[in-house]
Amino acid sequence: MTESLLVQKIIDNIAKKEKELKNELTDIKQKEDLLDYIKGMIDITAENTLNFPYYNDEDESEGKNNFEAMLRYTLKYENLINDFKMQIKNLYFLDKVGYSNTKQYETAKNSLEEYRTKIISAYNNFITNNTIKKALEEKETIIKKLEKTESILEKNILETEDIDSFYDGLKYTDINNSDKTSILYVIFENNLQAILRTFQELKDVEQEKKDKKDSKKDDKYENRFIIYQEEV
Repeated sequence: MTESLLVQKIIDNIAKKEKELKNELTDIKQKEDLLDYIKGMIDITAENTLNFPYYNDEDESEGKNNFEAMLRYTLKYENLINDFKMQIKNLYFLDKVGYSNTKQYETAKNSLEEYRTKIISAYNNFITNNTIKKALEEKETIIKKLEKTESILEKNILETEDIDSFYDGLKYTDINNSDKTSILYVIFENNLQAILRTFQELKDVEQEKKDKKDSKKDDKYENRFIIYQEEV
């Protein structure tokens, strides 16, 4: 594979990985918004669990989608989620028909209190462990590393003084080890050539200084010789 084809292959792979990571970031940020929703739900039900919203099966509102997401994220298990929604339904209709003083109402209310405690526990666990924040930082860091590697690959001359940063991004691609070794070899070779060019430039500057110095000596000697001839 030619160098240009190898470079393009890696750039394309980086673009693919960046797209995947940005999609994951979007998903994580949605979960961050969901945490805000859960906190709001905990707050509004602190005084009365009757404040848990009741959605019928036909409801397709955004509120219902957020509520369902909260349950999947906190209660997780289908049997718990279904029972929770059933208790909300029971409490809603018992209150609606004026049966708030019945044993069934009290049972449903107590059950919802227990589920609310589970939701609070799950929420606190996410906040305490910084699960979402850590995931965001991790994805954003990887994207930055990929972008840095990509910027080097897009240069006309493949060289960099920070080979470690270049490899940090390269290792997150799906490129096989053989191709990784090949591109690293190209970078090392170009880095070496750059060092040799710099070394040669320094030698040329030193030689130029030496030549100028020698030239001044010759001029001085010649001037002295001319003065001597004139005196004679």
